[in-house]
Amino acid sequence: LYRQYVERSIAKTDSLTTQIKKWWQTAATFEKKWQIGVCAALAISLLGALIYSASSRDLQKFLQTIGFDAAQSTMIAGTSTGEVWTYAIFLALAILLVTAVMSGWFSGARAKWAGIIIAVFLAVDLGRANKPWIIYWDAKQKYESNPVLDTLKDKAYEHRAVLLPFQMPQMQMLSQLYGIELLQQLFQYHNIQSLDVIQEPRASSETMNYRRNFGSTERLVREWQLTNTKFFFGLNGQFIGMLNQQLDPVQQRFKVHTAFNIVPKSGITQAQKLEDLTMTPDPNGEYALIEFTGALPRAKLFTNWQLSTNETSTLSALADPKLDPFTTIILEKENISIPAPSEKSVADAGSVTIESYAPKKVVLNANASAPCMLLLNDGRHPDWRVTIDGKPAPIYRANYLMRAVYLEPGQHKVIFEFAPSMKAFYISFTAVIAGLIFMGLVFVWPKKMEIPATTQSAEVKS
Repeated sequence: LYRQYVERSIAKTDSLTTQIKKWWQTAATFEKKWQIGVCAALAISLLGALIYSASSRDLQKFLQTIGFDAAQSTMIAGTSTGEVWTYAIFLALAILLVTAVMSGWFSGARAKWAGIIIAVFLAVDLGRANKPWIIYWDAKQKYESNPVLDTLKDKAYEHRAVLLPFQMPQMQMLSQLYGIELLQQLFQYHNIQSLDVIQEPRASSETMNYRRNFGSTERLVREWQLTNTKFFFGLNGQFIGMLNQQLDPVQQRFKVHTAFNIVPKSGITQAQKLEDLTMTPDPNGEYALIEFTGALPRAKLFTNWQLSTNETSTLSALADPKLDPFTTIILEKENISIPAPSEKSVADAGSVTIESYAPKKVVLNANASAPCMLLLNDGRHPDWRVTIDGKPAPIYRANYLMRAVYLEPGQHKVIFEFAPSMKAFYISFTAVIAGLIFMGLVFVWPKKMEIPATTQSAEVKS
């Protein structure tokens, strides 16, 4: 636009309307069609805005039928109508600016203002549209820890934490704080792991089947046990007794780890937002971080394992109360052969410790007293690779979702690494290089451009 209509235009002193009229008389066919098209789009937009504004009361009535009160419906309808009119106004201004450029009005002394005015217009338009989504935080205050979080982030790879899935009025404040601030913000910042879903737009069929298998209340404890879920957010006091009575009446493995209250953060007298709140320990607090002592460790050795031929039987066996998940794991037969367990199982298979834990690399040190399976209670994926003492080894599908490797007696260093295919990277890299080449051509291409004969003759006459 600049090269065609600004840089090569002869300086003009006419007013904008006069210049547009003169340009229209000699404009190329494509330019006229473009101008008619955008003006038609503007007319349709204005008509649509008028119709939408006239339907504001109907919109408010509809909003009230789906759960919004009168005040909320009025506010939503007003904002929505205002956005439609704002769109139409900015479209009109954009058409006017581009028409001014095409008419040659930005020439001579005005040429320097062409880019500035259009850039400011874009900045105002995009800035206005993005303003509601730009939020400023005091990062130090936003992500400050507290004793409850300190418990969870201490060797966070050794346990998972969840909010107890019970709908109770007393837990409303805790549920809001957990679902927005803890789960989506502080857990991410402090690397605290959770079984609760934060964002999962494309859940795998395995994951969905697993959740359905343990979806009932009577199977919740078994799911928490198998997934290394050790800590829970819930209520303090009599709630713990009710929890043990309903979910774990025999062993009663739920206990209060830290009782706390939800209070404003230091320096904040009155909390206005959830991020202004924190958790402070209090023996008589309303809420509690509850510990479940029956959860499997993140990594464990087993000398006894069962083979399953299909997913259905695996899920059924995992939910069976007769299965002791601390002594037996279930492996599924896949394309790789699985060693048979020893006829003489050993109660103590040895020990395993986590040397380091990162999203794409986990290093374990195992001391096996007998041939055994090392279970890592982390999700399986085809792109995970494992080496045992530096040598590649197969990963077995354990307990439906987890991974396991076979170890001979002795000390071993086991390293899991996530190594996805580089094909997608090479495709993206090639696309970026091609894009840079095309961008370079724009700058090195000859600046001389053909000007329609009608425009040239008009400039000569003027």
